[in-house]
Order: sequence, then C-alpha cells, then structure tokens
Amino acid sequence: MIPQYQTGTDEFAVATAVLAYATGDAFGVSYEFEPLVKAPIPKVMLGKSDWPAGGVSDDTLLSLMTISCIDAPNPEAASEEFLVKLRASATTLRGLGPTTRHALGIFVEEREVGIIGVTNGGMMRTALLSLGFAGLRNQKRQEWVRALCAATHFKTEALYAALMMAEVFASALELEEWSVAEALRIARENVSDIPAEISALLDSAATFETAESGVSLNPIETLLAVLSIVGKSETVWDAYEGSICAGGDTDTLAALTSALVALRNPESFYQLPFIDDVNWAEIPEVSERIDQLLKNRDSA
Repeated sequence: MIPQYQTGTDEFAVATAVLAYATGDAFGVSYEFEPLVKAPIPKVMLGKSDWPAGGVSDDTLLSLMTISCIDAPNPEAASEEFLVKLRASATTLRGLGPTTRHALGIFVEEREVGIIGVTNGGMMRTALLSLGFAGLRNQKRQEWVRALCAATHFKTEALYAALMMAEVFASALELEEWSVAEALRIARENVSDIPAEISALLDSAATFETAESGVSLNPIETLLAVLSIVGKSETVWDAYEGSICAGGDTDTLAALTSALVALRNPESFYQLPFIDDVNWAEIPEVSERIDQLLKNRDSA
C-alpha cells in the first residue's frame, strides 16, 4: 500500500497514521449513530445495508482530497482548488455531512439546517494535512489549516477546533514525551485569540465524558472526545474500540483517534487482523498523498 519506510522514523509514523485513519473510518462507519455498544468490540470489518464492508466514507476521501491541495502556491489557492475538486467529485462521495452538502448546494434536511457550518468536518479533513508541516510551532501550518477548513467550515467553533486539532497532531510527532495535557497546552499557546467560550470548554478536557447519546457532529465536542479517548489508548486498537464505545460519530472518532495513537505507536496498527479488509482500491491515491505530506514536511 505504501513505500517501505524505516520503523522508528517520522516518515513511518506519518504513513501509518494515514493508513490507520482510513482503516478507522471504514471500521467505525457501521457503528455511526447506531445504538451504543460495549467492549469487547469484535475485530471484524462490518458493513451496513447501504454500505459495503471495508468501504471508507467522506472522512477519508475528503482528507486525501485536502492533502492533494498542499502543492498549491499558497493557502488561498489551495482552498479554491479544494472546492473545484469537491464539486467535481460530489456524486462519488459517500456520507457527506450537512455543511459540505450545503457548500455543494445539495439538499440538507430541515433538522440539520441549524448545524450548518458548526460541524466537525473541517477539523476531520485537515487533521492529516497538519502532518505536512514540521515543527512544534509552525505558522504555515495554522495558515493552511485555517484556509482549507474555511473552504467549507467557516464558523468560529469549526475553525478553532481544526486549528487546535492540527496542533495536537503536530505535537504527537514533535514531542519526545507526549501527553494529552501537554499537547493541549501547546495547542492553546499556538492558536492565538481563542474565544473565551471555547477556551472555557477546553478547560474541561481533563474531566470530559461522552454523552449517553454518543458524540455529536459538534467540532469542540468531537475534539474533546478524541482527546479523552486517546488519553486512555496505548494502541491503535484501543483507539478504535474506545471510539466505537463512545458512540455517535464513530467513523470520525475512530479515524482521528487512531491516527493520533499511530503517530506515537505505529507498530500497533500492523497487529490488527482486518487491515486487508479495507477496500484500498477505493483510495489508490493514498501512497501519493503520503508522499506529498512528507515532501512538504521537508520544505515547509
């Protein structure tokens, strides 16, 4: 699926994070907004009546599309390029959220109108993009994540959740001793002018618990849920199982949490029995996107 990178390197960790993200997306989609389940979760790739087992959702497809724009001359051009590609691919994307559907002019149900622009899709698809910018503090990372998130998700909560998640992902590679608390502290330092109401929510990260109804599409809630699950996960499987048990938007949770854990413990991903059950043929560009991230890390 990918070129062979030496274990223990940033290249190996980044490549594995991308694969874990896609696998988590495919693994989590069958549980998305279904009744809550408890551990142990079977280590089997399931499907739905309208979804083939191993098929990825828009989480992976849009994340890879976002990464593909990293070669643009500047963040603004990348944002425009993303929208062009999004419109061209609209009919082939499964599982689009209300904000992205709205951006494409696709029908949004009345019950979803109120959350347009305040969903986790922008954060979801820019998290992997952040790995294309090396350094614990990199202003370019903030500029590119902001521009590409705002292409569809332009409201305050969505933007700041994306910027915070990008810094959390970056610190997972940059810090020798990484913890959720330290990652969040650094992210809050790197993201300027966080609105007071969002900062207050971030203060509750250490005690955050998912609702009995599961994790919603709200970006700050999703950010806090990801941090909570990752804080309890030593392996990629721990992240998958914790995401499924959290309920709600399980494919997004499993994708984000597993990618974060894979950056710290990539070897644990390759111990999973269902990696080959992902429909990798749906995303043949994955190797090219990893290459783009790594090349940009060397230049940005």
